[in-house]
Amino acid sequence: MAAAIEAPLTFLQKPIKVVRRKADAYRKIRRRATEVGIRTKIGNHSFRATGIAEYLRKGGKLEIAQQMANHESARTTGLYDRRTDQVSLDEVERIMI
Repeated sequence: MAAAIEAPLTFLQKPIKVVRRKADAYRKIRRRATEVGIRTKIGNHSFRATGIAEYLRKGGKLEIAQQMANHESARTTGLYDRRTDQVSLDEVERIMI
């Protein structure tokens, strides 16, 4: 728990060190993705976006996701909401000729 509290303070006190850590994490993610054959450009934010989208898809509340993501506006969190993007096969079959 202390590490989660210290991270923002570390960022404010030593931004270069934190940026280096983020860059290192990004390189590790890219390297691992390449090793397993993922060609899509992914990074640290990919996990954050996927986590928020999955939380909402599984019935999570937008307000709670907003708090978890530390977004000031629910509109920002709403950008990760992919629930309306899922079109069922039945709906697609309705338009088949």
